[in-house]
Amino acid sequence: MGRESPFSADVACDIRLEFLSDSIVLACEAKSARGTTNSDKDRDTLNLASLFRVIDGTAYIAAKLAMADPKPNLVVRGAIAWGEFLIESPFIIGPAVDEAANAERDLDAAVVEVCPSALSVCDASVRVQAAAA
Repeated sequence: MGRESPFSADVACDIRLEFLSDSIVLACEAKSARGTTNSDKDRDTLNLASLFRVIDGTAYIAAKLAMADPKPNLVVRGAIAWGEFLIESPFIIGPAVDEAANAERDLDAAVVEVCPSALSVCDASVRVQAAAA
């Protein structure tokens, strides 16, 4: 039986886009269309799907902002973190929010950093796939 792909139609993502001052928050929670996440593989697939959707959404937003004006007036600087958060407008709180905010503050360029928590999702995916092989 094949492993569900993070890009599969069996993975649905609830995406929230929030604006707070000069910040854009893109949050994603992936859910299995089958309604089951009983195995490490299932949870790993959903986590990876969420991360991919956030990276894709971030790239899309950055590209749209860059193309909005031929002069480079709008640039994106930020960070992608993974973990728990709560969005109750106008409040956005949680360990993932703190990690992303701290990482963004430390950047000296117009880039988007992938934080260690988000990289751990990729590492977990590799470990689960290797164990299943």
